[in-house]
This record gives sequence, structure tokens and C-alpha cells, in this order.
Amino acid sequence: MSKKPQVGQMVLIRRRPAIIREIETTKGINSYEKDQDLHLVSVEYLDNWDYPGEDHLIWERERGAKILSKIAFPKVESTMSDNTRNFNAFRNGIKWGSLGQYFNFNKQTTESSLPVYTRLFSPWKSAIKVEDYQLVPVVKALQMHRVRLLLADGVGLGKTIQAGLIATELIHQRRIRKILIVCPASLQLQWQEEMFEKFNLKFVILDSNEVVRIQKKIGIDTNPWSAIPKIITSMDYLRQIDVNNKFEISARQRITRTKRVWDLLIVDEAHNFSPNSYTRESKRTRMLRQISKWFEHRLFLTATPHNGYTLSYTGLLELLDPIKFHRTPIIEDRMKNDIKDVVIRRLKSDFIDDEGNSYFPKRHVDAINVELKPQEVELFYLINQYKQKIVQRSEDDTEKRVHIFIFTLLAKRLLSSTYAFAKTWWVHLQSSKEKSKEGEIKYTQMSLMDVSYDEADIAIRRTEEKDLLDEQRENLENTAISIATSAFQLAKGSLSEIETIRNEITSKLSEMDLSEEILDQKFEDRISTIEDTKIASIREWIEEKLMENGKLRNDERVIIFTEYKDTQTYVQKVLDEKFNLMAPEVQILHGTTNQSARNLLKQEFNDKSSKIRMLIATDTASEGLNLQLACRYIIHYDIPWNPSKLEQRNGRVDRHGQAREVHIFHFNSENSADMKLLAKVASKVNTIQDDLGQVGEVLAQVVHRHFTDTSIYDWSIDDLENVDLTQTSDAEEKHKQIKRNLWKMAN
Repeated sequence: MSKKPQVGQMVLIRRRPAIIREIETTKGINSYEKDQDLHLVSVEYLDNWDYPGEDHLIWERERGAKILSKIAFPKVESTMSDNTRNFNAFRNGIKWGSLGQYFNFNKQTTESSLPVYTRLFSPWKSAIKVEDYQLVPVVKALQMHRVRLLLADGVGLGKTIQAGLIATELIHQRRIRKILIVCPASLQLQWQEEMFEKFNLKFVILDSNEVVRIQKKIGIDTNPWSAIPKIITSMDYLRQIDVNNKFEISARQRITRTKRVWDLLIVDEAHNFSPNSYTRESKRTRMLRQISKWFEHRLFLTATPHNGYTLSYTGLLELLDPIKFHRTPIIEDRMKNDIKDVVIRRLKSDFIDDEGNSYFPKRHVDAINVELKPQEVELFYLINQYKQKIVQRSEDDTEKRVHIFIFTLLAKRLLSSTYAFAKTWWVHLQSSKEKSKEGEIKYTQMSLMDVSYDEADIAIRRTEEKDLLDEQRENLENTAISIATSAFQLAKGSLSEIETIRNEITSKLSEMDLSEEILDQKFEDRISTIEDTKIASIREWIEEKLMENGKLRNDERVIIFTEYKDTQTYVQKVLDEKFNLMAPEVQILHGTTNQSARNLLKQEFNDKSSKIRMLIATDTASEGLNLQLACRYIIHYDIPWNPSKLEQRNGRVDRHGQAREVHIFHFNSENSADMKLLAKVASKVNTIQDDLGQVGEVLAQVVHRHFTDTSIYDWSIDDLENVDLTQTSDAEEKHKQIKRNLWKMAN
């Protein structure tokens, strides 16, 4: 204990390895320490635990404190010199492992001034092949005193890698140490693997199980937000009240000990936090606004930063940097300049080689043309008739919203599969029917719940929350349509024309073996009689693309996407029972698939030697998954009404690292105007691809108006082709151009 500590020495103190950062000398105040020099040392622990990560203590009062290294040059004369060969090898190793340099291209240079160079760490500290464009965000981050970046590159350009490069650079520049990554729960393992395998950054996934493990290891009173320096957590875990409170307590405790609370916040899929245009903020938005104030640096990642509503877009920018931005429906000139400083958005079309060819493999989008059965055609017609009868009964905005919800949900389910439609249809009828002893269906107020349109509107808004899994959303939709139907029936009474259409739809479903009684049976018992046109075309496609000599090929995979879990179950069962295509060749992925199973499925699907050939996935499961290593085929069993979701699906295989040309398929039918419209939307999405922010929202409005507004029903199908999105690369101009075209069409 007699040795005096020095700054930079490695020590063992409180049974933990540490390095001394600061030392202050003072005199003792107790009688036994009088006239003795005491050393107040600041140490940084080296064991990767942050409980605490730093300490301020008096060296002479610590029992067992030991200096592990001393600061002094070695005595050269006491050892033999290395031979020339070893010395040259050492020198070359230092040279080859030295840091690279880049030219700071934002600095204006003249003939009389020298260009400004800065050392760059991250490319040499990562296990990746760095593309030139991936270094641009790193350069921009280093030019900022406080990093505030919205990395909004198109789907598949490697935003995760760019975030890792920025984090690695800031770590080695000694600008950051504590990092928090907030992402969807389904992407936590992927982030953890990417950060460790590519950048050697060890992150802990913090969830309820990990909290229990930490408290068992360190102590029951341990706050995990204080104990771990690098954390990955899900956006929905952190928004829980008790979890968020512990985060706040940890931050406030740290700020009393040191000015350094958290360093870098990385938010993946940041569009999930965008404030809604006019409604109250979601729980996710409020959570992000609350925690972001504790971070010195912020990095938001999203492929769709602009959802078509400027108020929502500027709200996201305000979360990123509330000093420069504020939520506003009109972007001011000053704000436009600030946006250029913080937003980085590149599209695949921006990258071409010296010969003018695309840097990425070509994407082909083709329609699978089907001829619907007469019963299917009749169902589409009856549903449109049903829409007109219901929507026309609206007396105010709330009623219209409820009526439109009833129809749009039924229309979406019918466009997905007749099986999914039938399941929702019977839920719809259960709220407004009472069977008599003779078996006739009567619509009476006796069987209705006592609900109002306002209550139905609340139930509908619950289905629109962003943080719902597949089963949660479908359950809420079933509840909402039941309440909405009851509200309609209670307010409007028994309307004969609506009863007639309902009975016709019920009759058609019975003809297709989709009656309520049949749906109550086990799926295996009725599978032989249930089949829609699309599933038969799927079988033909598989034989053409995936099979050779009657067997599945080893070098091909396909992902079949659907919006609904009911359709997913239907497709899986039909492939299994009727076409003998089952596990392990066929696997399913949905929002309730746990993280470990999801991660294992991703690894096997990307492994060319595995037995998996087909993956049936829902939209909730598709976000953020990288499945491009062994797959180049995607089939959209249904087309989502939001084009951004369609591009998210395509981005699972059409992304950085794809070695082959990508083929995307969707369904079309000449005897269904609804399917024709969605097929043309899919073609438009391919035209503009990942530049879908503002433009995609307008296309979504076209689809929505087609299905809900009878005044534009006739022109919206054919005239959608007149909307030219290829003449300008500026998203704002595209947005205005589409609106001009829509105005001309409507008038």
C-alpha cells in the first residue's frame, strides 16, 4: 500500500480490474491520518460490468488494493535485441494495421490551402467488406459535436452495418462507451449477432429473463440499466411502466455521480415511433421522447422516414433533435437546410457502376394470372354491393368510419383468401343474427350487445396500434367488427336489402364448403373440399420453379407472404394435406414466433444445405429479416394496401448481399377489378421501389379510396397507370405529381 498510484496504471481494487483515470492528492483529517497524503482516485473498471463502471475512492482506505502495472520504460540493456527479420515483421504489422485516412470532402480547399485529413478507425476494426457509400454516414458523424443522424437508406442497403461502423468509430475515438439499441423484439438476436460477429461489440439483450439472471449474479437490488454498458432491448419492453421507471432512476443516479449518463442511442425501424398526424401520441412515441434526453448522440434508422404526412415526419425529426426541429405541417426553409445535415437517404437506383449498370442485382416483378371461380367472382360483387348499402347509411364521420371499417376488413380478408374471409364473415354475422328453431336466420335487436358507434370507434382504433402481433391484431379486428356490427344493427335496425345481401354471401360460402358448421370442424376433416384459385396456382408455380424430376431442388427457396395468420394456416395445411409438402421443407413464421426459434429458422433458411425450401410468413414477422443468402423468389399471396409493407417484404431478399436476380410474384385476375387494381399498385411499387415514403402513402390512399368511395371506383383502376413516377427523383415532387394526377382524375 506504500506505493503511490499513477494515472494510467492498471490496478486491482474491490476485487475488480480497473485503470486509473484521475488522481487528486489531499491531506488526512483523522488523527491517525494527520499529515498523511491521501489519494482520491477515479477508476474505470475493465470487467465490462457497469455496477458501477466507474468509481471515485481514496486509495489508502481500500483494503487489498493492488497495482498491477507500473508506468516506466523497460530497461533496454537487460534484454537482447530482436533479430532484423523479427523486427521488420513487427514493424510491417504495425504499418499494415495502422489506421486508414479519408479526405474530408465537405471542407472547401483552395490552391493555397491543404486538404484536411482525419484518421478513420472503423473499417479496420470490423470484419466486413466495406462499401464506399457505407462510410458516408461515418464521415458525417465525425463532423458533428453531438451526433444526430437519421439514416434513411432504402431497404437492403445495410443500415445495420452503417450503424455498427458509426458506433465502432466513436468507441475507438473514445467519444462513447455506453450504448443502447432499441429495436423490434424480433430483431434483437439479429442485432446482437451482427454487432459481435462484424464489429466485436458485445451487447446484452435486456428482457425480463436477463434481469432475473443479473440480479441472481450481482444482487437483488441491481438495476440492470446501471450494470450493463451495452444493451439491446425491444421497443415494447422499454415502454412498460416499471421498466421505464428503472431506466429513469438509473439515469438520474448516474447524473448525480457523473455528467456522463448514456452516450449513443440507436433506434432501429424508427418509423414505428413517428407521431400520428393528428391523434394522441402512441406509447412508443412517448417512451422515446422520455428516454432520448439522456443520450449525447442519437442515430435513427428507417427505410421509410416519410409516411406522406409532414406533421408525422417533422415529429420524428423533433425526437431526433428537438433543438433544430419542431413538429409542423409545413417544412420551413431553415428546417430544410437542417434536414440536409441530419438526414442521409440513398436508394438502390443511386448506385451504378462505370458502365451505367445497377450496382445491385436486377429485380423482376411478374403477375400470376388466375381465373377466379364463379363463386369467388360473385363474392367480390356482393361485397361491393354490401359496401354501398352500409356506407350510404352513414350520418356522421364516426358512423362512416365504423361502416368503412366493416367493409374494408371483409374486403381485405376476401382478397387474402376465401378461408380467411369466411372466418371473419361468421364473426361478423354472430353479432347480428339469431337462429330460429326452423334454422332461418333473423336479424333482430334481441341478440345485439348494447353498444354505440363511439364504443365501436374506440375498438377500431385499438386495431390500428403499431405494436401488435399477428394474433393480437386479428383478435382485436374480430372484436372490433363484432362491436361495429352490433352498433350498426342497433342504430339502423333490420334492413331488408342488407339482409338479402348477407344471405346471398352466406349461400355462396356454403356452396364453397365454407359454411359456419364446416369451419367448426377440424381443418384436416374438411381440407379435401376447401380450395381457392390461388392455392392451385401456387402448386403449379412450385412444380415449375422449385421442382426438378418430381423433387424439390436444392438450390432454390421461396417465401410466401400473407397479411393474415388465418391465410397462413390455410396455405400451410393445403400444401401439407393435398400436395404432400410439409415440414421440414415447409416452415411458417409469424409474429408470435419466439426469438430463438425465429433466429434458428433464419439461419437454416439461409443455409443452402438445410432442408427448408418454402417459408410462409406474415408481415409482422418479415420486418428486418435478412433472407437473401439462399433465396431469390417471393410470392405475395395477398397484396397489402400499404405499399411500404409490400416493399418491406421484397427487401427480405432484394438487399445488399444478394448474388442473383430477384423474382417477385403477385396474383392478378381479369375478372376481379379489385385484384387488378392491387396488381397495378404492385407494379407501381416496383417502379419507384424503395423511394416509397411520401409516394407510397398516396398510393395507399388510392387503394383505400377505390374500396371505400364509389365516386372514383370506375376511374381509379385504369387511370392509375397514368401516374408517372419516373420523371423525377425527388420524393416531394413525386408526391405533388401524384396529387395533381388524382385531382385531374377525380374531376
